[in-house]
Amino acid sequence: MVPRNLFRRRGRTFLTLFGIAIGVAAIAALGAVAGALREGFASMTRGSEADFVVTQAGALTAILGSIDQAVADELRAMPEVAAVDGMVFANSILNDGSYLFCFGYDPSGFSIRRFRIVAGERLDQASARRGRPLLLGRRAAERLHRRVGDVLYVGQVPFRVVGLYETGSSLEDSAAVVSLEDAQTLTLQLRRVTVLYVKLRDPAMADAFRARMARRFPDLTVIASADFADQEYMVRVVDAMAMAVAGLAVVIGGVGMTNTLFMSVFERTTEIGVLRALGWRRRRVLGMILRESLLLGFFGGICGILLGVLLGAGVARMPGIAQAFTPIFKPGLFLQAAVVSLVAGALGGLYPAWRATRMRPAEALRYE
Repeated sequence: MVPRNLFRRRGRTFLTLFGIAIGVAAIAALGAVAGALREGFASMTRGSEADFVVTQAGALTAILGSIDQAVADELRAMPEVAAVDGMVFANSILNDGSYLFCFGYDPSGFSIRRFRIVAGERLDQASARRGRPLLLGRRAAERLHRRVGDVLYVGQVPFRVVGLYETGSSLEDSAAVVSLEDAQTLTLQLRRVTVLYVKLRDPAMADAFRARMARRFPDLTVIASADFADQEYMVRVVDAMAMAVAGLAVVIGGVGMTNTLFMSVFERTTEIGVLRALGWRRRRVLGMILRESLLLGFFGGICGILLGVLLGAGVARMPGIAQAFTPIFKPGLFLQAAVVSLVAGALGGLYPAWRATRMRPAEALRYE
């Protein structure tokens, strides 16, 4: 009976499903983008052996920060510090007009060791006599159709691909790695780095290191490597947007659901009166209307999740740097989208269901 009641007015039902699906798809898509951003930033510290990441305080995002390289020399002199590595992030334009993320690392530093070479050689093994060396991520090499030994112009500067690497991160595997000095030249930021990776002599010295940094460099922020991705401003912004969209989806989907079911109850006044006259209790009428609303929310959620996945797949196939942030769909994200759709259905069906239970059988049977 419930499915038949819903599809008496197919147009109205499908419009309600579409409204819920759009909200759920937005939740899924934004959540997947936030997951991709979080994974991308986490990959910058994953396996780097660093205990802390030092960034510029107040920067919109860590990858847009700028720190004087002289700070690294001071950090190395601190008693708690075992090693310091700088990293430069660059969004470079290739000679064909496309974009490529580039990471600049010290070829002999500790943080570059996590890039697993699958073809060719490492930066510190390359000969400078044959041109500026560059490591290319596997996905970037496939997109740019480059192999070991090929020349790649980055910002009008020729680089020789000396090796291909994989890290398992879509961000890093869609990028390139050059020496720290070459990255500083590309970004016109000589003697400056984007972030600093710090390895402590003993993890127990973490609090002492934080206190020393707060006194000496109040304009810098010290973040534990494990917390770097979660504290990144861009990730938090996208997460907040996803939560806001979830709230809007509940409100808008609930209003649409209320309107649909209220009209359905209004049109079925006589029918509900007959059911009440045949002995249906108010609780049974309430359950029927709520089942209709939950069924609408359920199918709207499924359609929204499928639409969100299709949007994510479309983003993943877009050319250029969009491939570096391939949306990540996790079971928890699908569960969140499903809960939102069911909550919208339940809230949207409450008033129409209550209104249906208030009908007196005699009055409902006389309704024209």
